Amino acid sequence: MLKNFGKGVWPIFVVWLGIGFLTMFTYRVLATPSYPPALDTTVQTVYNTGLQPQAQAQTDTANPKTLEGDIFKQKGCIQCHSVSFYNILGGATGPDLSFAYTDAPKRFGKSLQEFLEKPEGTMGDLLPQLTTTEDRNQILQLLSKAAGQEVNDEKDQ
Repeated sequence: MLKNFGKGVWPIFVVWLGIGFLTMFTYRVLATPSYPPALDTTVQTVYNTGLQPQAQAQTDTANPKTLEGDIFKQKGCIQCHSVSFYNILGGATGPDLSFAYTDAPKRFGKSLQEFLEKPEGTMGDLLPQLTTTEDRNQILQLLSKAAGQEVNDEKDQ
């Protein structure tokens, strides 16, 4: 019975293959690779690092201190970080940025200003994509203020 089955299948397969190539259906199925859709590089970077961005929490928008730290929300920092000094709630994946001024030298062996200029780790991929030099200068001012260390603009530039 199997001998007879094989003889009848081959002509049908050849006809299917020929019709498929004529209609380009077979070519698309066999020859076209399936690529995943392109992802935003920031999302891909966060995913590759194993971080899980958090949903943005409600913040006290009536507080002037919160409005002063608005850049952290605008640049997406609160996806992973909170900034408690400015009453900004965010994700818990990254550390509270209120302590970054004193934390950066301990963690990376360089000042916060040096870290913002040449970030390392996950931030090395994200920070240059999400911020400009002016943004990073403003972030430095805000985070130094949070640590009680006002940074003079003229001295740093």
